[in-house]
Amino acid sequence: MSSALSLATLFSLIAIVTKFTDLVNLGRPALYCFIFAAIAYALAILVIRFRAPAFLQEYPDYKSFDDKKHSHRWVLWQFHTNLIALKGGFKLLPQTVEKKLSVNVTTPPGRTRLPVVTAFVGPSIEKDTPLKNPDGSTVTYKMRVHDPLNFDRDLIMGFTMMSNIDNVERKYVLAIREDDAKCDLKCKELFWIILTAAAKENTYSRWFAWALVRLSVLLLIFAVIVAVVHALWLPAPNAPSSFKYIYADIVPKTVGPRS
Repeated sequence: MSSALSLATLFSLIAIVTKFTDLVNLGRPALYCFIFAAIAYALAILVIRFRAPAFLQEYPDYKSFDDKKHSHRWVLWQFHTNLIALKGGFKLLPQTVEKKLSVNVTTPPGRTRLPVVTAFVGPSIEKDTPLKNPDGSTVTYKMRVHDPLNFDRDLIMGFTMMSNIDNVERKYVLAIREDDAKCDLKCKELFWIILTAAAKENTYSRWFAWALVRLSVLLLIFAVIVAVVHALWLPAPNAPSSFKYIYADIVPKTVGPRS
């Protein structure tokens, strides 16, 4: 709906500027530049609409997400959904480990209220994911992600990672808990992990959309310059400067000589 409104606004502006150009005579080149600028911007909107990830379109920044006042569980559902939807989605799992959002439960967890065993039961998706180390080497991990599980008023998601080097399966639990003092910070951190990954999707489409936006801006600037030059270049129309022309229009002429 927002894309349709944007397009409708653009083409309405084209009609208005076309009429304005006819009235003030800014020149056809300026009008054509503006039309092509609007078309380029409209194409950019269409590319973003059909190629940008749904998460990025719905939540372009954290404020748009926070304004919806979702439950604390919603961000983890979004994380799970985008793990599957995004091409590099499974690469987000190690980030949650590095940022201490996920807990390693490979060894007996000791004191915990989390249903660790249940988190690794049920539907799951497995994928081999290559990851680059800081030294430039590549390690392939066999990752398995289980569907999130409701626990009290919270949500937990279990996943496993096993590298092709040691073949040791490590289990992790990503939990978003309402009674966690850092719940809001973790929700925000998880949101930015998803958004950053979504912004990197469809690289060529993103470049093409930005190229169209830049072209639109350049054409718009050029249209203004051409319009100004055109207006200054044309000679001003000759206006009557003698008072007698005005007087002749106001005072009616007398018919015949006065007696």
